[in-house]
Amino acid sequence: MEISGIRQIINFRDLGGYSTAEGRIKKGILYRSGSLWQLNEEELQIVRDLRIQTVLDLRSGREQDYRPDPVIPGAKYVRVSAMTDGLGRGIDFSINGIKRLGAEGEEQLRKMRAYYAAMPYGNEAIACLFEILLAERLPVVFHCASGKDRTGIAAMAVLLALGVSDGEILKDYMISGWMRRQELFAALAENREVISEHPVREDLLIMREGVASATMLGVLAGIRERYGTYKNYLEREYGLDKQKIKKLRSICLN
Repeated sequence: MEISGIRQIINFRDLGGYSTAEGRIKKGILYRSGSLWQLNEEELQIVRDLRIQTVLDLRSGREQDYRPDPVIPGAKYVRVSAMTDGLGRGIDFSINGIKRLGAEGEEQLRKMRAYYAAMPYGNEAIACLFEILLAERLPVVFHCASGKDRTGIAAMAVLLALGVSDGEILKDYMISGWMRRQELFAALAENREVISEHPVREDLLIMREGVASATMLGVLAGIRERYGTYKNYLEREYGLDKQKIKKLRSICLN
């Protein structure tokens, strides 16, 4: 659920309201977002009024230093990059990387898809997010740059732990595409002629500016293939045994 008064491009949303077999996620405790430095004064006051206790910044150290988060009184700031070691190596996320064509473009697309497929595993930022939830340092807002990919994978892990269905997880992921639609449409329009000759440009632009359902569906399928069940994934990757899952749901569901 987007927050009234905050521009859609910032992709600031409340994860509350999603249904599970045991109830609904509470509103007002779990927020996901793009970079908070984008907030204007009116929007920042709206966020301050949410009484955020923890800000988890999933960006790289370079991103964090270049565009630091604004001050939210009373909030503890935690900076843990969601790019696990080696995943970003050799992947150019800049516009120059997106402009690659032919075999180079296809290789760039392959690397980007592999990056997202690997993000759910051994991710220190996701582990940190679960620690914050279990310690009840809430409300929490976790964010990356655009709030769609690193944030999207972290949100997926939390929603899985709370028992949200695959369909609802996909829905939450795809909302980022709607929130950022103007940026994607503009990029596609600007590159219309190139796309007609090199379709890979469209795929790369969607990866950079929007989201693709195949990305999240592939991530979920990869987890099931590797671990058989989401329960196994959460326990083996992040130590969420039966008792911790129960505690997590008691904190976050009503």
